[in-house]
Amino acid sequence: MSDMRRIPVSVWSAGVLLIAAAGVVRYAYSGVYWAAINHTWWGLREQLGPLWEFVRDGTRYVGIDPPSGLIVFKDGPIFHLVAYVLEVATPSDRALELSFLVIAHACVLSAFYLLDRTLFSSSRWQVRVLFWGVALNFTPVLYNLGIKNLESWELLCMAIALNLMLHQRPAMRRLAGVPLVLAGLTKVYAGFLLLYLVFRNRVAVMIAAAVAAVTLTFSHWFFGADIGWGYPGRMLTAGFGERSWGGFYWENNSLKGLLNKALIRFELPNETHYFTHLVEPEAAVVVDRVVLVVSLALIGFSMLMLWRWKPSPRLDPLRTLSGFASAAALMFVIAPLLSYDTLTMAVPVYAILLHLAERGLVSRGARIATLVSLVLVGNVMPNSVLVWLLGIDGLNATFNIAPHLSPTEVYKFLGFPGMGAMLLLGAMVAVQWRLVRLDRVPEPEGHALVGHPADATPART
Repeated sequence: MSDMRRIPVSVWSAGVLLIAAAGVVRYAYSGVYWAAINHTWWGLREQLGPLWEFVRDGTRYVGIDPPSGLIVFKDGPIFHLVAYVLEVATPSDRALELSFLVIAHACVLSAFYLLDRTLFSSSRWQVRVLFWGVALNFTPVLYNLGIKNLESWELLCMAIALNLMLHQRPAMRRLAGVPLVLAGLTKVYAGFLLLYLVFRNRVAVMIAAAVAAVTLTFSHWFFGADIGWGYPGRMLTAGFGERSWGGFYWENNSLKGLLNKALIRFELPNETHYFTHLVEPEAAVVVDRVVLVVSLALIGFSMLMLWRWKPSPRLDPLRTLSGFASAAALMFVIAPLLSYDTLTMAVPVYAILLHLAERGLVSRGARIATLVSLVLVGNVMPNSVLVWLLGIDGLNATFNIAPHLSPTEVYKFLGFPGMGAMLLLGAMVAVQWRLVRLDRVPEPEGHALVGHPADATPART
């Protein structure tokens, strides 16, 4: 029996309604109003000019290195195809920017709906309201909407993939890799989840590979090599190595980013945002190799101990859920660059943990780690309130950490979201470790196993 069932119903109900009400208010203000008035994508046509020139005039597109050029070129074929259509269809930069905001809202709300339908369709109303309250309060989501970035697209792809992985029809489960590969061709990272799918449904991976081949081929013909078949290799070379551009970005909260910031004692002077010049080359090489060894060890451990199990019709849906969440949590920690808006994709992980906690499958230690992680990553309160409670402004003034950054930026620079991501990974490893070794699952009365009929078929085919 989970702790949430020991809380008096009246207190439990009032608490989740309060969280949900706060979520609606924050989403309306930050996600709708502030996002609409915040101009972040002015000049997009000029930024994408080399691409449009190639498309219209046949001039070869030459990729731009992100540290000295335009960050938008790290985005993949799916983004560029959509951006090109919208650029043609919209009359101004402002209309183009608002089009991306509308798409972001559609992706976020559709993803929340799919997660609710997949995980909580048979849950009590309090659990469903709690999920929506936390999701609408999730600060990385609101931040992502404000800057109209692409993690909302990846969030929707993850939610679709999760729904397909648990579908009762084998034919639908074989399509689970398609949204993941589309996410990977939008902004790289979510494509990592295909590695997990290799252990669950190899046919789905082969179908996803075919979709990737078609997409890259068309984009190669339409935009040129850098946004076509050259895109995966270009991202690998840009994101990895001791001098990778993302490793020395002030907001980077991945393992690599935190270790690199430790080399400069978490001090960022001179109005800089990239601190490559502050790190000795020899130290950068050591960090890169340490991160590589740790990443390979974590991936190998997950492959051997967490993503493989003996088939069990009753347990496989839960293991599939938890394994997917563990892969996503691992992705955050070992990524070469983990910016705050990337943590938008953590919403499905917390939703899965809530689903499993409702069924008594999350230990007390894992629940505590999850709650602390949720505060550090998702905040579930205005970010300004959290940094005030932590005394970040005073800390910055006393130790002169990064005088040119705001308190909320110092919060990210000091690695609090990264520490939350590591706690989240620890909680998911503990939960999946337990599930893989269970021989039966306690099923609360009146609840289906994963939001589908209790005799749901195994996820692997």
